Amino acid sequence: MCGIAGIVSLNSRPLYDIRSRASLMAKMMNHRGPDYDGVWISVEKQIALINTRLSIVDPSNKFSVPYSTNSKKSLLTYNGEIYNYRELANYLSSKGIILKTKSDTEIMAEGLEKEGIEFVNKIDGFFAFAFFDKVNNKLILNRDLIGEKSLFYYFDDQELIFCSEIAPILAVLQKPVSIDYSQIYSAFKYRAAAPGKTIVQNINRLEGGEAILLNLITKKINKDFIQKFNFEKWVDFFNSNPTEKKVLDAYEENLYKSIKYRVPEEVGFSCTLSGGIDSALIGIFSSNYSKQKIKTIYAHSTDLPPLREGDIINEHEASKISSNYISNQHKDFSMFDMDPVENYIKAAKNSFDGIFCEGLPSFSMLAQFNRELGRKVLLLSDGPDDLIGGYEIDKNLCEDSIKLNLNKSKNQNNLLKLVIHDVKRKFNICNYSFNPFYFNTIHGGTSKNILENIFDFKNLNVPKRKFGTIPERYINLIHDLDVSQRIALSYASYSLPDHFNIRIDRGAMTHSVEPRVPFQALSIVNMMIATPIEWRYKNNNTKYILRKIVERHIGKKIAFRKKYGFAQPVWKNTIISKKLKMREALESSNFFSNEKFKESSKDFLLAESKSSNQRHLWMAYCAIKSAEQLKKLKYKKK
Repeated sequence: MCGIAGIVSLNSRPLYDIRSRASLMAKMMNHRGPDYDGVWISVEKQIALINTRLSIVDPSNKFSVPYSTNSKKSLLTYNGEIYNYRELANYLSSKGIILKTKSDTEIMAEGLEKEGIEFVNKIDGFFAFAFFDKVNNKLILNRDLIGEKSLFYYFDDQELIFCSEIAPILAVLQKPVSIDYSQIYSAFKYRAAAPGKTIVQNINRLEGGEAILLNLITKKINKDFIQKFNFEKWVDFFNSNPTEKKVLDAYEENLYKSIKYRVPEEVGFSCTLSGGIDSALIGIFSSNYSKQKIKTIYAHSTDLPPLREGDIINEHEASKISSNYISNQHKDFSMFDMDPVENYIKAAKNSFDGIFCEGLPSFSMLAQFNRELGRKVLLLSDGPDDLIGGYEIDKNLCEDSIKLNLNKSKNQNNLLKLVIHDVKRKFNICNYSFNPFYFNTIHGGTSKNILENIFDFKNLNVPKRKFGTIPERYINLIHDLDVSQRIALSYASYSLPDHFNIRIDRGAMTHSVEPRVPFQALSIVNMMIATPIEWRYKNNNTKYILRKIVERHIGKKIAFRKKYGFAQPVWKNTIISKKLKMREALESSNFFSNEKFKESSKDFLLAESKSSNQRHLWMAYCAIKSAEQLKKLKYKKK
């Protein structure tokens, strides 16, 4: 896990002030790689590559970064982990490549030099990288399919700048940039800028699985999607009418392998352990079915642990039951003790990526506690709610489709309807037709009324909808998928890489902790996408399969509890709220005086901030603080 960056000349001239700018980018990414860093600058000063390293695999080996291949023909600046690196090491050795380290960085570099960009399809892991072929003067930027790592970039006719984070790009950019208000709209609607975009004009991010291919001789830039989801074999598996035991066994085998691969061997780690089923499964399998002790953490974000109607134990008590089964070293802590104000301010000031989600600082505080325990890696249980049906609102949509007899039907006359059922299930609208298919994602909860009171649509270009849709490259496959499978494919294509995983990465890396999400291994994602409605929501349960696996190991008391998640943002605490001064920031700011907003938008937000929700006050705070920070980070020429 590292931070990567680079500056590339696109006009065949030496880059201005290149060493100082590259050094500044490295310095600003220190939290992403505090162990050591390196800068490489070409002789002609037309390209600079920067890498900071958080040593996880082969940590005692301080090889130079960016990494040079054995042939010296290529360079790699790399951020990620390859979990099947031993198998790939054997594969590369069989091809005659002599490996010098035990690091996955070398595997990535040598594999790309040997086989080109297609090598990434052999990888079980996550990554964002820049690979420079010095012989052919070609550069490749790539981000993994599920988007566990981010890669942002800016280019004009003079240069290309890329980085794991946006602030270092802003700090070395030589041209003025401004806020993209259409993406502020997206951030208010979805708590995220649109896939591939940010709230800063002309600064974009690679989508999941996307690559930029740059020929530095012709200056031609191409984009392509190198990876894609391959779930067809699992569709065939479920179409074979397997027994429940066969389904549970297949899931358990796949989960165990994925989680086992993601348990680090050379550095300390923790697993989060709430009272839910997903974190319980991480604990069960990472402890190798309780054969080894692991370390788990539970975070209190409220004074009283949450308890929902129908459950006989609260969230904290449930976590202790799971902990007793796993026989682990369990610690709980209060987020109120983790300097929440500083974490929230830092999160808001760096919301250039468009993640206006109040949950991001919670990941930051989890990572902070983990780091204070001396552990570099944090295993998180995110993914199943989106991929296997954990949200009641999505379950309702799928039940509607069953009532309307729409699943797997190829009768387009029946499918070209916008379904209105039970007042559109409280406005969670879904178009069940194959093309276009769309639904309102769980993170798209801002109502039309709220948006109309904030934005002036006469002066605003609303971005084209991507969240809740399916990429064109899968259109030929979705005719054989039911509504629940299409929803999962949409979450995997857009929501995970462009909302949830950016949130996790930015939050955890603030405190130099590598987050790992075993449920997002591509083998698991493909299996979950292919899982049909009847296995997701059997007996009126969400995530039925995972509940049954938990029941096998811990029992029904944990297996069939309701979904909780983080109870509420810590800033809802009166004391923390007063210290954070979000309302005061809104009152004193002129951000919402821009023509893109309604004249009354500020008054509306101030009035709405007195409600019990207050979510939009946090969104406004992120917009205000990021805009203020944008002015501070403008590059000053010598």
